[in-house]
Amino acid sequence: MPDHALSPTEVGALARDRDRRKFADFARLHANDRRFVSRDNERMILKSGIADFGMDYDEAHGVLLGVASEQKLALESQAEQNVRAFLEHKARKKKISRKEFKEAAAMYRQLVNDGLTRKEAKQRVKAVMMRCGLRPKRIRFLFLPLPIPGARRWYNRIRV
Repeated sequence: MPDHALSPTEVGALARDRDRRKFADFARLHANDRRFVSRDNERMILKSGIADFGMDYDEAHGVLLGVASEQKLALESQAEQNVRAFLEHKARKKKISRKEFKEAAAMYRQLVNDGLTRKEAKQRVKAVMMRCGLRPKRIRFLFLPLPIPGARRWYNRIRV
């Protein structure tokens, strides 16, 4: 057997490495000229990695995370995880104040490299709150012991 012949396991490893590189190039092309990758786009890229490039989910997700880090792209799923953690940390009795909500929306925009408008960020933060079962706090004045009627109007105006 010649010295330059490869074993079947080495051939398989080279093919997997080639597929990883092709998938990374595919992900780079798909995320080109964008600041962040939306959840739908991320799902489509991962499906392609699994179906077209023969990768499993963890491998495709790892390659996508590597490309995102290399290209300085933000993934919407990661931004939502960070905002969810922030909201759950700030929530007292499953309620979020208006100030905390605004902080979360600003944080979300920063995490997606300002790829969303303020309105879109507020909509996505509200969606995260709804999925987590969090509610807005009512406004109270120091001299009034009861909550003000309609004090959550700011939250209700945000359309999801």
